[in-house]
Parts: sequence; C-alpha cells; structure tokens
Amino acid sequence: MPSAPTTKKPLEWRIIDGIGPFFRSVKIKRINWSKIPFSELPNDPEEFDIVFTRIVADFETLCQQAALHGFSAVTLDDLAHLADHAWLEPDLRDTINRYRQAFSQLFDIAERHGLRVLITSDVFTASEAIRQRIGTDRKKVHAFLVELLDRFFDDFPKVDGIIFRIGESDGHDVSDALRSELYLRSAKMGNHFLRDILPIFERWNKKLIFRTWTVGAYPVGDLMWHTTTLRKLLKNISSDALILSMKHGDSDFFRYLDLNPNIIESPVPTIVEFQAKREYEGAGEFPAFVGNEHARIRDQLLALPHVCGISVWCQTGGWLPFRRLTFLEPEGIWNEINTTITVHLLNHPQSTPRDAVYAWAKNSKHHGDPKKLYELLENSEVIMNQLWYISEYAEKNLYFRRVRIPPLMWIYWDSIFVSFPVKRIFKHLVNDKQRVINETVASEKLLHAMVDLAEPAGAPKSDLQFLQNTGSVLAAARRFYFSPFSDELVEEVKAAKREYKAHWPKGGARNRFKVKVSFKHFDIGHRKLTVLFALVFRKSRRYRILDRVILLNLLSFAYRIFHKRRQKLVPKFARKRAMGVDVVFK
Repeated sequence: MPSAPTTKKPLEWRIIDGIGPFFRSVKIKRINWSKIPFSELPNDPEEFDIVFTRIVADFETLCQQAALHGFSAVTLDDLAHLADHAWLEPDLRDTINRYRQAFSQLFDIAERHGLRVLITSDVFTASEAIRQRIGTDRKKVHAFLVELLDRFFDDFPKVDGIIFRIGESDGHDVSDALRSELYLRSAKMGNHFLRDILPIFERWNKKLIFRTWTVGAYPVGDLMWHTTTLRKLLKNISSDALILSMKHGDSDFFRYLDLNPNIIESPVPTIVEFQAKREYEGAGEFPAFVGNEHARIRDQLLALPHVCGISVWCQTGGWLPFRRLTFLEPEGIWNEINTTITVHLLNHPQSTPRDAVYAWAKNSKHHGDPKKLYELLENSEVIMNQLWYISEYAEKNLYFRRVRIPPLMWIYWDSIFVSFPVKRIFKHLVNDKQRVINETVASEKLLHAMVDLAEPAGAPKSDLQFLQNTGSVLAAARRFYFSPFSDELVEEVKAAKREYKAHWPKGGARNRFKVKVSFKHFDIGHRKLTVLFALVFRKSRRYRILDRVILLNLLSFAYRIFHKRRQKLVPKFARKRAMGVDVVFK
C-alpha cells in the first residue's frame, strides 16, 4: 500500500455519537449501549420534561467538547422514534410527537456548535399496527420508508442524513412498541433497497450512510469483509447521496486486526468506524489506550482517497453494567482521551499519539504531568495487547461460516472465563506457551508501575487499582491456561477470584467483572481436536466447498433442531444478551 500523504485536508465527516446524555438516569443494572434506551424514558409528560431538561444540558456539554476537539457531526437515535405516521397507534403517536419536540432542541444545539446531525436507523423498525398494514412485502416496506423519510426531511431540515444499520436488530432485552428486525438478508435485497430509497435522499440533498457491519446472519452476513458481497450490493448503483460506513477491521472492535479489505476496495465514499469506549476492554473503567493502534490504522487510511470520514463511538457498544459517561463526568476520562486522540490523529496526519495526548491535556486543562500521563497510557496499551489478549492466538486469522473469529476469546464484555474447554482450545492453538507466561509476568510489573504513576499523571488511582486487581485475575487464569495442570494452579485462580471479590464487593460503588470458573475436565484427543478445527474453521476469507455445502446450509438446519430441543445447553449469556448466538446460524 502507498505511504500516507504528509498533508491532506481534514476529512469531511468526523462523527461522534451523541447518545451519552440519555443514559444518566437509566436504573437497570446491565445496559444495552447500542442505542438510546427509549423504553427507559418516562411516559408521564411532566417527568419526561424533567429528565429531558437534564439531557439538553448534557448534550450542550457534549457538543461543546466535540466541536472543541475537532468533530464535525453528531449522531442520535433513531428514525422510527422521531418520524410520525398516520398508521401508528394513537398512544405511540403521542409519544413520538413528544420526542420530536424535544429532539428539535438537540438539533438546534448541534447547529449552534457547528455540528451536522445524523440520525441512525435499523432498516426496518415498526410497531404492530405498521406490520399488520404492510407485512414483509418488499415494495410496501420500501414505499413506507420513502414516505416516512420524505415527511421526516420536510419536518427536520437540520438533519443532514440517515445512518442505516443493516446487520443488527433490537436485542432480546429491548421492550419497546417499536422493534426492529434483520430485514435485509442478501446483497440483492440490499441492492433493491438502495435503488428504491436513494432517490428520496437525492431529492432532499441528504446523505444515506449505509453501515456494512453484520453479525454473520443470512447470506448478507459477510458484507462487512467479503468483497464479492459488497460488489453485489452496489451493482449498477451510482449516487452522490450514498456513503458506506465500515468498522476498521473485519470483526468487531478488537485489536490485532488488519485493515478491513472492503475499506480498501470500496468504490464509493467511505467512513471508517472506531471505538473509544472499549466495550471488550473495560468500557472506560480504567485506561485501555488506543493511540498506537489507531495511528497504525490512520497511516493506512490516509492513502485512500475515497475515505471521506471517521465515526468515533465515544459511548456506543456492548451490554454492560459499566456506565462511564464520556465528556459528562470526570470518571469518563479514559473514554474521553481515546475519543479525542482518535479524531486528532486523523485531523493531523503527521501527529503522533504523544502529540494527541498532549493536545487533549492542553485543551482539557488537565492538572497532571502530561509526560507521566502518556507513560501511563502507553503502559495500558501494552497491558491490553499482552494481558487481555493472548498475542499468538490474536495474531491468527480464523473464520467460521460468515464470521471472523474474534481475536479475544476468553473475555466477553464484563465476563472472564476460566475453564478446561478454553484451556484445551488454547493448548491446540498456541504453540509458544513461554511467550504467554513472559508477557504475563511483564504485564504484572507494568500494572504495579501504573498505580504508582496515577498521582503524578493526574489520574484516578482507584481506576488503576481496579485494573491491577482485574489483571491479577487474568494473570492467574493465563498461568492456568498455559502451564501444566496442577491443583496449585486451580487454587491460585480460586484465590485470585476471592481476593478480587473482596476488593470490589457486590453492591459496592464499582461494578466488577464476573469471573466464571469451571474446572470440570474436558477430554478430547489432540487428533480429534485437530480434525474438528480443520473442518469447522478456515484460515482464509475465501469459502471452501465444505463451507458452502455444509457449514452455511446444513449446519443452519441442524442448529435450529438442536436449539429447539436443547436450549439450556447454550450458555445463558449467549442466549439472552444482544440478539443471541443463534443469529450466527441463520
């Protein structure tokens, strides 16, 4: 790939999500951070006004900070909750009209701070009354959306475009009169959707930003990384209104990922997505710096003339109890730093992560020593790479069906898994066990040093202690995974878990990670495991005949039978959170 240019105009679209203000009053323990929790907003008009007054004040703060640090646009959810239609249930129309009036204040605030407004939307979100009217007939659905968008753009001229999520829908936890579904199931359906919808965007001079992220469901499930699927989606489509939006890797927001090949191959203007609130790395409870990771990606992106922007998720992502709010409270410092350094790196092509941190410290009037702060942050990036991730495993490329297997396998949102099955899998996939142990020892030393750096760096010491205590659990687990089995290692894991729970008791001021431990033996021979992995997983994006004949078709049928008869064999977190693991087999 050619080297990045030394000078380039700032990217036109520098987008930040604006949903943080809506979460301050949410009472439920585990929060779905994927979109505004409309079902948690009060129904009573007076209570709603009280809550929204606080949201307006917080949104003012967020927009002020976003503009200060170089963002040009802000996103809010979502089209279905802001677009009125005569077919909607009367009580739902009343609620939507209340939202419309309230959100108009937010649009004015964004405009005042020089930020363009984008509204997100799943492709098809509807109430029961709407579904009864139009069902799933493609022409009726598209005609309904065109009518809805036409009225919406007329009512809200300050909205600059719609971001369509095509590969996700409301999770199992969403209880709302308006629910979305996985509507687009193939590239051909996506092509028809764009052909039918784009003219209304062209008419109103608005942008249709089409997100390619999918969870692997249905034939369109590989759209985010499969170039052929992308070409099918865009066949014979040409429109100045269309922009693609892609995550920077071919999986979710993880480290160790190469640049998404579809970003390189995209034939249309493209926005690249980054995550500052690291949903798999503590969600801002402690530093999980992305400076060098995002600088590496930046250097590749700036060589691509069709990359027209970035989207930085400062609050969005994950089903988590952790609730740090970016730009709205001192506790949001780590997400705030990741957010601002990402946009700084892309706005200033020659800048380094150190430059970006110093710029944040200056703009934020940070009271600590920026040199010590940067040292602490760099250490945290090493911790993530060498303690959170198993580096040799993370460096592998493995694919199952339409999904790139995540490079982080044993930590999922707020859960740490320590078990024999995972030990057996790691034994098969990781050859250099000593490398893992060496990185574990080095990371433990860094954790101790980071606690000592907290005061001179002007960082909250409690966050560093929480990281250190969590890291102690991870270190014990890694020794269990990569050392010959012994009862002493089992006791070390159990002791680390007990100490962790004692440091951070349930119901205390801070939510902690769940440490899920199982030492039930998992017996499968090396040869059988080798054959199983060779059959099920592939190392290339290219599908094998085995994938097309068995894994993409027959396995879906077999899983549906298994799921119906043996639901409880699938872990609860995999069944109940988000859309559930079963979507991968659709």
